[in-house]
Amino acid sequence: MNKKSNNYNKFTLILERLIMKYYLAILLFIFVGCAAQMAPKGGPVDNQGPKLIKVSHPSNTNITNTNTEIVFYFDEFINPLSIVNSIEIIDFTDFSYQVRGKKIIITPNQKWPKYKVLKINISRNISDFNGNNMDNPIKLSLFSSKLISDNKIFGHIVN
Repeated sequence: MNKKSNNYNKFTLILERLIMKYYLAILLFIFVGCAAQMAPKGGPVDNQGPKLIKVSHPSNTNITNTNTEIVFYFDEFINPLSIVNSIEIIDFTDFSYQVRGKKIIITPNQKWPKYKVLKINISRNISDFNGNNMDNPIKLSLFSSKLISDNKIFGHIVN
């Protein structure tokens, strides 16, 4: 009986070690094998910087006194390190930004200020993961809807 229990203890010890090795191998695979954001290998060389596809809000959107996020969508992945000091909002500094793949998300820390025109400037220093900068800076102006509806243009056409 003692010999059987001794063999049983050896077997469980070997089994525990084997499980621990597989557990460590799986953890190592998870941490080392996580996907990195980069272009796939092969194909033509990427010489173009990211291009703006769309913005989440048109110019006549009134986001005054809200915490609505403004999202800029690009055609390729953005290098998060290139965003530092590249975003400026005129007369407003209480905002934060995030880069998520092909998007730049700008959010006020509290709420957007009351404004007639909210001007957002994004410099052309923003690049993709290959180091290609944008061709042109981005300038977005959001108007409060009151400003747009109150203004009228009068004039005469002269032949």
